[in-house]
Parts: sequence; C-alpha cells; structure tokens
Amino acid sequence: MAVASASMWMQVAEYDYIVIILPIMALFFYKESSWIKRIGFIIISFFCGSFVNCGYIAILFHQLSPEESMKDPLYFVLARRQNRDVNTGRTTRHSLVIAKVIVTAIGCYLLGVIIFAYITDGSPFHMEVLTPCMITAIIDISIHTVVYSVWIAYKETSWISAVFWIIVLVCFSSIGLFVYILRELFSVSPEQPLSVILFNKTNRYDMAIYIHIGI
Repeated sequence: MAVASASMWMQVAEYDYIVIILPIMALFFYKESSWIKRIGFIIISFFCGSFVNCGYIAILFHQLSPEESMKDPLYFVLARRQNRDVNTGRTTRHSLVIAKVIVTAIGCYLLGVIIFAYITDGSPFHMEVLTPCMITAIIDISIHTVVYSVWIAYKETSWISAVFWIIVLVCFSSIGLFVYILRELFSVSPEQPLSVILFNKTNRYDMAIYIHIGI
C-alpha cells in the first residue's frame, strides 16, 4: 500500500511539474519565431526542467541593453525582441475563449488527479512518499514557483494582492498559477493581444496607447 501510495503521489508530482512549465514554454513560443528552436526547447525543458528554464530567463536578462536594464527590465525580458516598444495586434473572440477553456481544463484535470490521489491513497505527508524522484520534482517545482512569484510581484500594483496570489501559488502550485492566469485572461479585451497578460497595468496602458494611435 505504501508503494502504491508513493507511486500515485509521484504521478501527481509529475503532472504538476509538466503543468507548471507550460507557461514558460508558452513564453518561449511567443518570443521565438523558429519552430526548430521551439521544438528543441520543449524537449530540453521537459527533461531538464528549471535548469533550462532559469538558464533561458538568465540569457534574456543578459541580452538587455543598459538602458533597458535601467528602465524596466522585466517588461523587456517578457516582450518580443523584434518589437519591444509595443506588441500590437487584436485578440479574436475565438482565441480568447480557446485560451480560457485550455487553462480551465488543465487546472481542473490536475485538481481531479489530486482529489483522486487523496481518495485512493490518503495524505501525501508521510515518509514513503518522499522518494528521491519525488524530492527532485518538489525542488524543481519550488524553483519554478519562485520564478512565477517574481512575475506576479511585477504584475500586481498592490503588495497585498501580490502577497495573496504568491501564497495561493505556494500553497496550490500549478493550480494556483492557472487560476491566476485565468483571472488575467478575463481582463483581456478584444482590442488587446493575448500577450498583454504577461505585463503589468502600466505597460498595458502604454501598449494600448501605441495600438490606438497605430504605431
């Protein structure tokens, strides 16, 4: 029973790991135009996890110019290099609905897996669950949690809101992350590209001005 329990919760950790790296993969797809790079990154990221993802983010920071680093480094890290001043475009109703459905489905699926694990194998808080693979997965997920916490702190205008969502992220891992992303998707209007969820309200306002005047 202990072996079965450890196996079930290991599957939960694997699902959580896969889900929590999806937003970084989406960021890579958004920033990189080459399909060869995209496919290569997905494969490497899947097997190497936070080592590759944090390395990629570190490279993005390293590529910033001194002016960008001084002005708004997180915005320039998140924005496409070929169009850093503004990311123009419109979101069709269908693409926005599809994004909401995908995010909701992934979050609900993971929640269902966790509930099933609780029902069949009980609490994960016992020593049999803490196998070397489980510990590795937890460490990797925790590193990604730190990365997303920085992103949430950048996006939220209120420290109370930022702390609240970071606590949700820490407590509920990828489920909390996808709830936050879904909340951001509901703030996107048809006049904005889906990529605006990456940025804070100040950057969104600047982008809206550029889009309105057609720059």
